[in-house]
Amino acid sequence: MYSFIVVLNIGKYILQLKTTDSGSALQTRSFNGKAWSSWSK
Repeated sequence: MYSFIVVLNIGKYILQLKTTDSGSALQTRSFNGKAWSSWSK
């Protein structure tokens, strides 16, 4: 469970690093938030 959280956070960090457009960065954050909320239920 914890390893999955670490992988998710690393993936989110890498996506934000690769994303230079602020709009795409906001979309990435909202997508990860939705994925996390749906998985944690």
